[in-house]
Amino acid sequence: MRKGQFKFIFLIVGFVGTALTISACTSSIPDRPSLIPEKEIAEFKANAQRVLPAGIGKEQVINNCVHCHSSKLIAQNQASREGWLGMIRWMQKTQGLWPLGSNEKTILHYLANNFSPENKGRRVPLTDIEWYQLEDLDYDYLQQLLPIVLEMQP
Repeated sequence: MRKGQFKFIFLIVGFVGTALTISACTSSIPDRPSLIPEKEIAEFKANAQRVLPAGIGKEQVINNCVHCHSSKLIAQNQASREGWLGMIRWMQKTQGLWPLGSNEKTILHYLANNFSPENKGRRVPLTDIEWYQLEDLDYDYLQQLLPIVLEMQP
């Protein structure tokens, strides 16, 4: 076998292997094999029912996302609609995610509504509070308490 033929065969084998890997992971058609065992996909779907909040688009997310990863991966992330779209495009470009077609809008709406960054503080501001003036502290008394408190610590 000549050197050129070897390179050609190596290239074909590499191409076919890559194509099979991508199609196996991204398969939404039941006839195609999946890299993830069916038992694990079933567990992912069962977990998704518990992990993902109810809402329009939940089933589309389950049917399109948990074939390749757990719903816990979705739940631990937060992004705007644009951020989720960027993640989807990245998965399509690098991970072999299939085109979502008409489901894309519904999926993005679901993800952005349920897993978006929260812009709220530590707590709700206090309202209707009757404020009072603090009296001067008795520092001598506090100095007497300090050794007792320190003894109590493990």
